[in-house]
Amino acid sequence: MIDRILKQTSLLSILLSAQIAIAFAEPLNGNITHVAPLAGGVTKDAASEKIDESEQALLSKYETVIILDQSTSMRGHDCSVPHSSNLIKKIVFASNVLLSSASAGMLSVPTGDSRWKLAVDETRRFLIDTAGIYPNGLKICTYGLIDHTYKNVRPDNFDQLFKNKSPFGGTYPAGALANVFKDYFKTRDQNKNEVKPLLVILISDCGFDYGRCNQTRFLQNIIAAATKKITSQNEITLYFVKTGLSPGANISAINTHFYLFSKKPKYNIVRYINFHDLRTYGLTKAIIYTLISQNNDPKQTLAPSGND
Repeated sequence: MIDRILKQTSLLSILLSAQIAIAFAEPLNGNITHVAPLAGGVTKDAASEKIDESEQALLSKYETVIILDQSTSMRGHDCSVPHSSNLIKKIVFASNVLLSSASAGMLSVPTGDSRWKLAVDETRRFLIDTAGIYPNGLKICTYGLIDHTYKNVRPDNFDQLFKNKSPFGGTYPAGALANVFKDYFKTRDQNKNEVKPLLVILISDCGFDYGRCNQTRFLQNIIAAATKKITSQNEITLYFVKTGLSPGANISAINTHFYLFSKKPKYNIVRYINFHDLRTYGLTKAIIYTLISQNNDPKQTLAPSGND
């Protein structure tokens, strides 16, 4: 018993040390000056670029739904790493990583962007980028204390809907995802010739293994069951988009991605965008680049690169 506790403590220490090292790393900062390759060999700095006609055409092929994690851990302030020359801010940021992880985001010092703010900002940007593609807006689902679905969300009503929202509650994405799949299959079965492929973007700190209810297993079952109802690889594409640097969360998302295969899905529909690529490229471009890679090579899994 004692040996197991010591091993768990050592593992936690390693994870926390790694996060402190990330906090003091130069490339990841509020201005996003460093660009790392994404799937498909993309290396250009695209965070501030508008999407072109070919990219609009690609996204227009999909019915897109966004799922936002509104759980308490999204309060964590670990999404803006100050410049390395400001040692005090760096230390505060590193402490935020530890405090956010130890307290589900409730004890971190308010400095820089919270995970929730980043998720909201990237969602707003995505709506602006795709306004010409989805003139009637998108469906956005949230989960936390309660699940909620907002329909026809557009750039002109987004802030009104979300301005007073704050994270609270548990990390239980399985129910929200199950409802998205249920609605899609119901619509598809009623209007088979009019339904576009489904693109689901789930933005979260990806701590699905934490708490009393392990969501990874539920997610695996829901995703595997959905794949057995589709008729092609690209009929459904599900993105896990990670916000924040919480220790262990990247491992959780990888578990969801790889252990899914033990459930024998008919197709691999899961994709993953890590925190670094989200901050570097922005949500819209990161989605587009991986969709391009997927269309060029439908069999590839686009596994996480290992960078948070």
